[in-house]
Amino acid sequence: MNTIRFSEEAEEQQERYNSRAESDNPWTIIVADDEGDVHMITKLVLENFRFDNRPVEILSSYSGEDALKTLEKHPNTAVVLLDVVMESYTAGLDVVNQIRNHFHNQEIRILLRSGQAGYANVSQIIQEFEINDFIRKENLRYQDLKDAVTLALRAFRDIKQAQYKTEGENRHNDEQGCGD
Repeated sequence: MNTIRFSEEAEEQQERYNSRAESDNPWTIIVADDEGDVHMITKLVLENFRFDNRPVEILSSYSGEDALKTLEKHPNTAVVLLDVVMESYTAGLDVVNQIRNHFHNQEIRILLRSGQAGYANVSQIIQEFEINDFIRKENLRYQDLKDAVTLALRAFRDIKQAQYKTEGENRHNDEQGCGD
């Protein structure tokens, strides 16, 4: 049976990643919505929220275009709470396409939100767009929002940890002459 052994450097890098993650370095969340009340309520609900011993930093964007500019300035954003209908009927879906296809960002968790009763076919949107959840704003409880953000942050963290581990393994293999 072969055992994979990681170099001390890879183990040290993982420890550094874990210690950074446990610091007060906040998780960045972008709230993209054209309604000011949605921003206010979201900030209120997540005011003292922590995941993995880290607080959240909420950045506000009021249009799809603004959301993309904010994401360019904050490429390590973990979650986008994204309204479907802003400056256009499909502004949120356009942002999803830009994040996934222009920025090539598959790590960020996108929680699409809609306050439009009966908006489109949710199942079709979930199938056609690379989103991670679809949340209806009407009757959304505070705890539901916290739960959705927790799940999104956990997925983002796990993706980043897996990437970090893979990078460490690749460096180890390169050092050992096992690479291509």
